[in-house]
Amino acid sequence: MKKVLLLPLLALTVLFCQATLAAEIIEENEPYTVVKEAPPKEIEEVITPSPGPEYVWIKGGWRWHDRWVWNSGRWVGRPHPHATWVSERWESRPHGWVHVRGHWH
Repeated sequence: MKKVLLLPLLALTVLFCQATLAAEIIEENEPYTVVKEAPPKEIEEVITPSPGPEYVWIKGGWRWHDRWVWNSGRWVGRPHPHATWVSERWESRPHGWVHVRGHWH
């Protein structure tokens, strides 16, 4: 009976360890994801015509969802006339790659 219970427990432990090796959530000021592998090279996007002068192009970027997924760029209206967009990026840190969110400045 003990062998029957140990096998599923061992399988769950292995799956948990594999997931933990890929990414981990770390709490500091706010939660963020650390990914063990570098993001792929950025994809060159075709920037469509602006819908108007109050819009800013926000370039696409890689996101981690158990694998790398590309989020396409888009036009977004400025929150105020002089707002500028600071693009998101992935930074290499001692424990892996950390996503730094884009924000308005």
